[in-house]
Amino acid sequence: MTVVSDASPLHYLVLIKAEAIGLALEMRAKTLLIDERDGTRIARGLGVATAGTLGVLVLREAEGVRPDPIRLGDFKKRRGGG
Repeated sequence: MTVVSDASPLHYLVLIKAEAIGLALEMRAKTLLIDERDGTRIARGLGVATAGTLGVLVLREAEGVRPDPIRLGDFKKRRGGG
């Protein structure tokens, strides 16, 4: 078990995820954009549909909107994926 102090960055991350999920529930949002495994699992467990960045790109492509491959490559490099 990880102990998180009130001043740690991890504590704020936990609060931000909780706020995002709570707001999605309150607003009855169609989908919550979240790229984090635990947050996604919790949101889905509460009945909130989720999508990550890749999911949004796939949906947009299905709608005929194609991302700029150069900008997408830069994004993946910044995230450590390419």
